[in-house]
Amino acid sequence: MRQTPWHDLGMSRATWYRRGKPITKPAKRVTLAEAARQMQVSLRGTERARRIDRYSPELAADVVAGKITLGEADRLIAFVLKARGARERRGPR
Repeated sequence: MRQTPWHDLGMSRATWYRRGKPITKPAKRVTLAEAARQMQVSLRGTERARRIDRYSPELAADVVAGKITLGEADRLIAFVLKARGARERRGPR
């Protein structure tokens, strides 16, 4: 009988090779929607918090401290990213 370790893990041969020939099946990932449901917050709030944390950890700390709301921090980041894009499109002066 041929050995098919990918079949034992419940994945295709191609997936098995892509994942580097794993011995055990990886744990199921938690999606953003599932995480939001577990924390009993909205998906939009979770997305905002992730974006704020990625672009500005300092602002994320202010949100946690209650100095600024998620919406305000998100608008600040959007404004900065929009200005940065306009500056890059405009080119050097």
